[in-house]
Amino acid sequence: MQCNPRFEVRLGRLAKTFDAQGRPTFVQKGVDVRLAVDLVRMSSTRQIEYAYLLTGDSDLVPAVQAAKDEGVVVALYYKVGTAHDQLLQTVDESYMLSAGFFDDCTLGS
Repeated sequence: MQCNPRFEVRLGRLAKTFDAQGRPTFVQKGVDVRLAVDLVRMSSTRQIEYAYLLTGDSDLVPAVQAAKDEGVVVALYYKVGTAHDQLLQTVDESYMLSAGFFDDCTLGS
């Protein structure tokens, strides 16, 4: 992956759970908290003027509001049907991305 000092990827961990039929499934854990901490910390120390989020998680609403209270403009990028209404109402700007956009995204080295 190419280094860019103005771009951060926050990785959490995978937790193994089981669906109603007993089949194993994996869910990500901890990414929203890492993002929220970064957003609040960087906003309160005036390290950022703009924040661009690729998420839909309403758990980030308090962090987004805190960033906005510090004067940060928060833009949300999301896939149709994935962004919580409360998050959409809280951000300054929102942009719906096509399903094809995500098909073209990969993490490479």
